[in-house]
Amino acid sequence: DVAAAAREHGWSVEEAGRNLRYAFLSATAEKISAMRVATAHNRGDNAETVLMNLIRGTGLTGLSGIAPVRGIFIRPLLETGRDEIEEYLQRNHIPHVEDETNAEDCYARNQIRHTLMPLLRQWNPRVEETIAKTAGLLREEDAYLSRVTERVCGAVRQSPGCAVIDRSALTELPRALRGRVIRAMLDSLGTAKKDISARHIEAILHLIEHSGPTAQLSLPRGLLAENRYEEFCLLWKSGGALRRSAL
Repeated sequence: DVAAAAREHGWSVEEAGRNLRYAFLSATAEKISAMRVATAHNRGDNAETVLMNLIRGTGLTGLSGIAPVRGIFIRPLLETGRDEIEEYLQRNHIPHVEDETNAEDCYARNQIRHTLMPLLRQWNPRVEETIAKTAGLLREEDAYLSRVTERVCGAVRQSPGCAVIDRSALTELPRALRGRVIRAMLDSLGTAKKDISARHIEAILHLIEHSGPTAQLSLPRGLLAENRYEEFCLLWKSGGALRRSAL
């Protein structure tokens, strides 16, 4: 029940459907001892994802698009156009199912697919390929910076619903890395990428760099960013007092 899951977790319907699909595929792969799950994401999906993230506000990771490999999930058609796939299916009489929601313009992705992409193709008929190549270059740079960020995140201390790091450990970093560490801390708390945009990351950095030793910032979904003298903390507001006492 996608709608029920969306209500329960505060997800959008689109996000709930995606999360439930991946949960099902992961569980099924484990059940049948599959080493890989191949999804049918294509070049158009990748371009749409880059544009969605750009419009919403994102960093290098969001502009890198869809990862070709993430855990057990692989995407062998990521450099193939949707029209090529559909032509192959038709030519070889291969039955397939088209998600009925693909035709509905109530979703942001479909609006980009049906309205924005045709306009961009008027300027560049190969715009999907151009975006995909750019995303690939950014993905390489993002991978390097992610390895550096991972080393820095060794200084992050975790407790249930809370992530803490010394403020000096952040302010001594190049500013480009500070935002990535903040994003990693947010990821460790289970925040959705769509809920925390680039402007939120910028507001958090401003809090750390320019606000007082006990300043606070409210974020979407009941998340709180907080300066605690020499420390910086991200925590969920619900049960915050209990979590603070555990630090």
